[in-house]
Amino acid sequence: MFRRWLPLLLVVCVSSACAGDETEESDGGSDPSASPSDAGPDSELVAWVDGFCAVPEVMPDLLSYSFAAMAHSNPTVEEDRQPLLDALAEADQALADLDEAAAALLPAPVPAGDEAVERYRTDMDERRTELAEYAENAPTYAAEDLGGLYILGGLTVTELPISSDMPSYFAEEDAELVAASEDATNCGAAEDGG
Repeated sequence: MFRRWLPLLLVVCVSSACAGDETEESDGGSDPSASPSDAGPDSELVAWVDGFCAVPEVMPDLLSYSFAAMAHSNPTVEEDRQPLLDALAEADQALADLDEAAAALLPAPVPAGDEAVERYRTDMDERRTELAEYAENAPTYAAEDLGGLYILGGLTVTELPISSDMPSYFAEEDAELVAASEDATNCGAAEDGG
């Protein structure tokens, strides 16, 4: 009879021992793998991430307005050409200001932060290239086709990341940066918490 209960008794003992180990680890007891970062993100890292997320704040609020207003002018006429060139120049300057703000950030406390800055700056450079192509084509486009360039320029501008989008430049494996962004006000932490 004892042989019938032996496997069950063994399972219960092993389960109890495992549960005891998990309880001890969750209490922070003697788990040697527990690190200080388990307590939450480092305040220096949170401050850096907060500054990174603040970069888009240098962008003018109504940057896309010129594009949106003229995209509805159908068909466009010759008088719409110079406002398009002006809007593209203003957008290019805004992107230059964004790049400058990102370049002015202090070095990140972790290498992954500097990599995120480089990803952001590369993205802004690609968008500047798009706008430069539109500006190059604008003088030669037929007046009635300028509406398409207004739409393309407007899309480029409206898709620029805002502060709460900045954590998307962190790689998935950058858990420290992602955790810090959840505590950083400029990344949207105040909105989530309030």
